Amino acid sequence: MWNPVVLVDPDGNFPWDVHVKIVSDALNNKRFNSYATNIILFGTGKYADWVLFPFSNVHLDNKSGFANIAKSYSSAISKAISHLSNGNYLRAGKNLHTIADFYSHSNYVDLYSQYATEKGLTMDPELIPTFTDMMNNADFIEFANAHGGLKTGSFNTFSWLYEKACKKIGHPIPPQEGSHTSINLDSDESINGSQRFDNRQSNSPTKHQVARRLAEREIENVVNISIEQ
Repeated sequence: MWNPVVLVDPDGNFPWDVHVKIVSDALNNKRFNSYATNIILFGTGKYADWVLFPFSNVHLDNKSGFANIAKSYSSAISKAISHLSNGNYLRAGKNLHTIADFYSHSNYVDLYSQYATEKGLTMDPELIPTFTDMMNNADFIEFANAHGGLKTGSFNTFSWLYEKACKKIGHPIPPQEGSHTSINLDSDESINGSQRFDNRQSNSPTKHQVARRLAEREIENVVNISIEQ
């Protein structure tokens, strides 16, 4: 079996190694042969993050509004299931990348943390609803809209590269509020990803860990549905 470690992101962030590991685990012991698995993992790793790097729709950046984001997310899920079922593995990998990026690049985890705290709901990462479970929940939609709305981080390639360059030479610049850098849950070291999901519990997982687990559960469900079709 091809080793997904070859796609490790040198910064240790969400994009390459974590994406590929999430999808690789979901494909484990399923009907996909090694050729199909390699193409899917290439699609969710190098293809999505290198070839399609500047295309914000692939990464669900620069989006706002519950209905708009739900439409894009639902489309990625439908396409992933269809492409997996029909053998369009490169496109399937790209769509699986988009699904995982939703949890890292949006404020869904932040909003659900606030919602669950106010409503007295579970904070267990294994029981937290995926966005598929909540996108038609009128109470959650109302809550989200009353707390700034569902949104994803703003992303501009030039600004992102400038930000990286300043950090590399030891002169980091503060990220703009609402930017990809300020919102993302890419790793336990990112600004928002390092925060505790449940501020009331000292042993609470980080927001990054919750985002990753939600992505794992959603993608495993997508793969299973594609197999059943």
